Amino acid sequence: MRKTSFIEFYGLPGSGKSTLSHIVAERLRSEGLSVDEPSYNIDHQHPLPKKLKKFAVGGYWFVIRHRQYRLISEIVKQNGYKGLTAFTMTVNVIQKMRIYNSLKETEIVIMDQGLIQACVSLSTNGKIRAKENYERLLTMMPNAANASKIYIDVNDETALDRMSQRATNDSRVEKLKDMDAKKEMLNRIRCEMTHLRELWEDSGNDIVIVSSNDLKEDIDATYDAITKTLNEKNYKK
Repeated sequence: MRKTSFIEFYGLPGSGKSTLSHIVAERLRSEGLSVDEPSYNIDHQHPLPKKLKKFAVGGYWFVIRHRQYRLISEIVKQNGYKGLTAFTMTVNVIQKMRIYNSLKETEIVIMDQGLIQACVSLSTNGKIRAKENYERLLTMMPNAANASKIYIDVNDETALDRMSQRATNDSRVEKLKDMDAKKEMLNRIRCEMTHLRELWEDSGNDIVIVSSNDLKEDIDATYDAITKTLNEKNYKK
């Protein structure tokens, strides 16, 4: 059986990561490839079972995999998180670890919210840089280093406009009331991602999709980038 190919999307909230990754995943399935979308499936659950599952996962790791839970929890706390927020952030990282470390029977695993986004989210308190968070967590999920990384690049205005049209306000930016504060947070996130990209800029695993504000064009560009990467890893369309 072929080794699983991991593809991880990242970018600003409102960049279109979930939309693009899901549509491209469906397109790849229509061509006969087995594709899993674990982070998309988690995020699109009903809020109640999603929350219950999060508590169940956290509780299981706290009891059964306490050493790993403690290491992740310590990193989260060093980023300035406490109480229930710290628990939620810890489980968020654990969910990424489960994806990367579990045995897969699918050819392709696509994540719209992976380790990169988790590390950037951790860093927004300004305690530890996302790059340092990533390097430390990577020791517990080394498969993430070989993932193909797709950066969806949009300007702040586009990201803010798309967030304003959402039915939910899940991201940290959306929860802010002041527009200047939103823009400041977007700038902070962009800086962390730019800093992170230094880790893999020479690896050939980083693909940049500059959003054209034309969904079909962005889908085609993303699909072409992914299939090129898969073909280079000996997958056939």
